[in-house]
Amino acid sequence: MNWYDGFVIDRLWVGHSKLWIIPGTEDIPFVQTWKQVFKKRGILTLIWVVGAVLVAGLVVFIF
Repeated sequence: MNWYDGFVIDRLWVGHSKLWIIPGTEDIPFVQTWKQVFKKRGILTLIWVVGAVLVAGLVVFIF
Protein backbone atom coordinates (compact mmCIF):
# COMPACT_ATOMS: atom_id res chain seq x y z
CA MET A 1 0.00 0.00 0.00
CA ASN A 2 2.87 2.34 0.80
CA TRP A 3 4.39 2.01 -2.69
CA TYR A 4 1.01 2.01 -4.45
CA ASP A 5 0.02 5.22 -2.70
CA GLY A 6 3.30 6.93 -3.52
CA PHE A 7 3.48 6.02 -7.18
CA VAL A 8 -0.03 5.46 -8.46
CA ILE A 9 -2.07 7.86 -6.38
CA ASP A 10 0.39 10.68 -5.60
CA ARG A 11 2.54 10.77 -8.74
CA LEU A 12 0.29 9.48 -11.48
CA TRP A 13 -3.27 10.33 -10.47
CA VAL A 14 -2.83 13.55 -8.46
CA GLY A 15 0.20 14.71 -10.44
CA HIS A 16 -1.50 14.43 -13.83
CA SER A 17 -5.07 15.37 -12.95
CA LYS A 18 -6.42 18.90 -13.31
CA LEU A 19 -8.98 18.13 -10.59
CA TRP A 20 -6.44 18.64 -7.79
CA ILE A 21 -5.29 22.13 -8.86
CA ILE A 22 -6.72 24.85 -6.64
CA PRO A 23 -7.28 28.13 -8.50
CA GLY A 24 -4.51 30.59 -7.72
CA THR A 25 -1.98 27.91 -6.72
CA GLU A 26 -0.98 26.65 -10.16
CA ASP A 27 2.69 27.55 -9.64
CA ILE A 28 3.07 25.72 -6.32
CA PRO A 29 4.47 22.18 -6.67
CA PHE A 30 2.22 19.93 -4.58
CA VAL A 31 3.52 16.55 -5.78
CA GLN A 32 6.92 15.22 -4.75
CA THR A 33 9.55 14.40 -7.35
CA TRP A 34 10.24 10.77 -8.32
CA LYS A 35 13.48 10.86 -6.31
CA GLN A 36 11.65 12.10 -3.21
CA VAL A 37 8.98 9.41 -3.58
CA PHE A 38 11.56 6.61 -3.97
CA LYS A 39 13.54 7.85 -0.95
CA LYS A 40 10.51 8.34 1.30
CA ARG A 41 8.86 5.01 0.37
CA GLY A 42 12.15 3.12 0.71
CA ILE A 43 12.84 4.50 4.17
CA LEU A 44 9.27 3.86 5.30
CA THR A 45 9.47 0.28 4.00
CA LEU A 46 12.59 -0.34 6.09
CA ILE A 47 10.91 1.14 9.16
CA TRP A 48 7.84 -1.09 8.70
CA VAL A 49 10.00 -4.21 8.21
CA VAL A 50 12.04 -3.47 11.33
CA GLY A 51 8.84 -2.84 13.30
CA ALA A 52 7.32 -6.10 12.07
CA VAL A 53 10.46 -8.02 13.06
CA LEU A 54 10.39 -6.48 16.54
CA VAL A 55 6.72 -7.32 17.05
CA ALA A 56 7.22 -10.86 15.72
CA GLY A 57 10.18 -11.35 18.06
CA LEU A 58 8.12 -10.13 21.00
CA VAL A 59 5.27 -12.52 20.14
CA VAL A 60 7.69 -15.46 19.81
CA PHE A 61 9.34 -14.50 23.11
CA ILE A 62 5.99 -14.31 24.96
CA PHE A 63 4.49 -17.49 23.52
